[in-house]
Amino acid sequence: MNATCPVCAHPCEKLSLQCVNCGFADKQGIARTLSTLEEARQRLDAIIIPYRMKWRSYDEEKAMLLQQLDEAKNREIVLLKQLEGARNNPYSQCFECEEYALRDEMTEALSSTDVKVFVCESCYDDTYPCCEGCSEYFHTDKGTEIDDGFFCMNCLNEKYHQCTSCETYTSVDDSKEIEGKYYCEDCAGDLLIECENCGEEFLKDQGKYLKDLFYCKECLLS
Repeated sequence: MNATCPVCAHPCEKLSLQCVNCGFADKQGIARTLSTLEEARQRLDAIIIPYRMKWRSYDEEKAMLLQQLDEAKNREIVLLKQLEGARNNPYSQCFECEEYALRDEMTEALSSTDVKVFVCESCYDDTYPCCEGCSEYFHTDKGTEIDDGFFCMNCLNEKYHQCTSCETYTSVDDSKEIEGKYYCEDCAGDLLIECENCGEEFLKDQGKYLKDLFYCKECLLS
């Protein structure tokens, strides 16, 4: 069986040490050279090529990340230029009405979501009242108006209770607590009644009427 020269592909004797065509020589025989080449190809297919593909993938990913980094740097440059332009611009847009006005004539305030914004004088007067309790200015969405006065949520919760029945606000001193819920005087009067025997106030379903007089359950059993 002939062997093929690894250089010129000329058919040679299997045990020949030198190619008769191109002169390529191997002291251990041309067939041994071919066997070594085949092993090298197998190693290339099994190890080197997959590693090369993995490296190529890593190299492509690295190139993509570098490109994204460059794009981020460019965006940062643009934003810094816009920020610098905004600082030099004497006008700002009102957060409420979206109209432009001189920034020096506007007020910096906290929006309903606690974001610092610029508000024109007209919108500030309409939307940011002064709290009657703490004298701080706040957005109307973060408080409520009671008796022609505005209260922020903190002062509102400290000084008033909302009636469970009619939902109006009543001062803490004028509110009445019934089973963990607060009621104004009018609604409490509709819900409560005084026991004729012990003089305590109870919900109307916590007793019975006897000859048009109300008695609590405990007094009925005593």
